[in-house]
Amino acid sequence: MLKVGVVGVGNAGNQVADGVKGLIKDIDAIALNSSGNDFSSLSHVKKIIVGDEKGAGKDRAIAKSFIQREIKKLLVQGEFVEVIERNDVNFVVAGAGGGTGSGISPVLTDILKRMYPTKLFINIGVLPALKESVAAQENALAYLKELIGFNATYMLYDNNRRANETTSRMLENVNAEIIEDIITLRGEYQFITPFTSIDEKDATKILGTAGRLLVARAENFREKDLDEKSIEERLIMNLNTSAHAEMDRDRIVKRMGIISNLNTKINNTLDSNLPKFKELVGEPVEGFEHIYINPSEDNTNRVIAIMSGLSMPDDRLEKIVQRIDGVTEQLMTTKESSVLGNVNTDLISELRGNANTGSSDGKDIDFDDIFSRYLK
Repeated sequence: MLKVGVVGVGNAGNQVADGVKGLIKDIDAIALNSSGNDFSSLSHVKKIIVGDEKGAGKDRAIAKSFIQREIKKLLVQGEFVEVIERNDVNFVVAGAGGGTGSGISPVLTDILKRMYPTKLFINIGVLPALKESVAAQENALAYLKELIGFNATYMLYDNNRRANETTSRMLENVNAEIIEDIITLRGEYQFITPFTSIDEKDATKILGTAGRLLVARAENFREKDLDEKSIEERLIMNLNTSAHAEMDRDRIVKRMGIISNLNTKINNTLDSNLPKFKELVGEPVEGFEHIYINPSEDNTNRVIAIMSGLSMPDDRLEKIVQRIDGVTEQLMTTKESSVLGNVNTDLISELRGNANTGSSDGKDIDFDDIFSRYLK
């Protein structure tokens, strides 16, 4: 089993890190945030403030200024260094549409990859639902552009997959899937077997492939259930319904690992090559298998496909661009105000001039701060 650590950046990443640690005590996890208030909901994870504790206001540039100022201190901070150095694989988790996580996680991962070239760092990003603000959509695009700039391995989840749920339920469900995938990728279901197996070097090969990493699963079925829907059909359905962002349609898969935990009867009927599944997702350049026979009918039957080296999901990104363009066009055509044209500014100036409020010579006014609000 691989040794994995989780670095949660920003509130979304913090919740995942805390959830992993609460479920699996022997996984190292730490939370980085620029907002002290966000830490109040965390129960299990170590916490580090980056910034002034007031947050980044969903501004990636502010978040980057925090990490730029404090990176040298962070890289020698004991609790942070312990998480990185004790583990073979470290997941850096963040919401792609926010400020702190979106702004910090790509540059932090890039730095860590350079400092620890023998370790694996995998970014996990959560795309905003399309109904979320245009600022969130733009943050997500900027985050993804930075990821591909340094040959990262990354996973993409999508709040839009759960957009019909309440916000709290949506976040809970997406986080739960991320946590389950982290547990899966560390080797939780790669039980000792006399048959073909995926060892730690194989797993490192799969996870270390640059590009997108995606997990599809079919589980909790019995033999009679397969009359209605086959294992491969269940895997395909999971691709279409899980919290993972949709796959690109180019059918590029560089590596694939198949993990099966099946009872003897089901195992004997499964074509582990998964031809129908591969017809949809693509034929991998290199494949790995881990076959385990469940000792009891009561054990959970599952088949998991781990795919790496996938392309960025351009169709999903195009929807983000269309959302941004649609709002931009609407703003450009907004009618001129009929109220402002009738405001008597001379009267307002006169009233201000008569008010006994004292005067200022300008020395106590931060002009740069004022102009920065307008000159963007």
